[in-house]
Amino acid sequence: MPDLAFRLPAVSDSIPLARGEVDRLAGEVDEEQLEVLRLLVSEMVSNSIRHAEGSRSVEVRVRLGRRSIRLEVEDRGPGFRPARAAPSASGGWGLVIVDRLARRWGVRSGPKTTVWLELDRYAKTA
Repeated sequence: MPDLAFRLPAVSDSIPLARGEVDRLAGEVDEEQLEVLRLLVSEMVSNSIRHAEGSRSVEVRVRLGRRSIRLEVEDRGPGFRPARAAPSASGGWGLVIVDRLARRWGVRSGPKTTVWLELDRYAKTA
């Protein structure tokens, strides 16, 4: 069972709502790491909404492990093969940011597409 799970409509107004949901983890993770998680959920939900043709909703799950944080964003899009493409002036930074901040990440395709990432979890500071 994830520590946090929610579904949002696949519309751009859902991006700040996703950040707000992640804010529920305040007190569970270090504030600096919560900021990183907010950024990553924004990028991943945005990417899902933009590319998941025909998907009406986006599902987000966050699991807090002892040593890592796993974030998954799922939609009914066709999936894709991760590639290291350079962003353009019109966008394309989402997965570049994910690649730079996450310890590892990937894509699981099937009837649904899940983009996942893992962050090393570090101790909360007071």
